[in-house]
Amino acid sequence: MFYTYFTVALLVIKGVPSAIFLLFVFLTLAIFALCGVGMGDCKLIALITFMLELSHIQEFEHLLFSILLAALVEIMLRWGYSKVFPRTIAMAPAIFLGTTLYLATSGS
Repeated sequence: MFYTYFTVALLVIKGVPSAIFLLFVFLTLAIFALCGVGMGDCKLIALITFMLELSHIQEFEHLLFSILLAALVEIMLRWGYSKVFPRTIAMAPAIFLGTTLYLATSGS
């Protein structure tokens, strides 16, 4: 909850991204929620998006690609280790690893 207040304060000080970007982010997260991603994970992705001050759709796409790549690696490792395809995974580790990957490769 603390991060939400901090993010709102940051958005008030630095400015709100464009309406098209906000609509794209919320629409993408709504699609994720409909596909079975937990609401906590969707809120975490939204907070990370606004904390990183992403303002272009392409930057958000790169972040999502990094997160989904980390989730894919987690699925492959679990599948290879247990020989059973996992039906569900915890997304928080993939979100944090994907964000780290994004920050390491973004050059900012």
